[in-house]
Amino acid sequence: MAARPLLVVLIVRDAGLRSALAARLSKRFDLLTAARWEDVADRRLIRSPSVLVADGESFPGLDLDQLAEDRGFARIVALLAGDVLPEPGRRLIHISPKAAIDSLSQLFTDLIDVDQSAPPREA
Repeated sequence: MAARPLLVVLIVRDAGLRSALAARLSKRFDLLTAARWEDVADRRLIRSPSVLVADGESFPGLDLDQLAEDRGFARIVALLAGDVLPEPGRRLIHISPKAAIDSLSQLFTDLIDVDQSAPPREA
């Protein structure tokens, strides 16, 4: 059975940035886009494997590490000022909105390659 393509859940309030990211990412990944977390939070459309990309205005007050665990996101990419590289064992990555358009597609490809080469996780 073929592996499912990565689902990118893109929640960005700025319509221009959301559109630019969607145009770039839709060439390689399945997309679910919204302007607010509330628009997709209760839907059953989110499936594995998936990555959440959201700007700071889309998730005020949410614990992103807990959200990753609860929803089963492989990674969460927060579009915030200042890049923070992924830490071992942590699913949260910070990246600047300016860098996101050029770097997310490669970042996700790298994550898929790493995840597929890793040994299976114990239940």
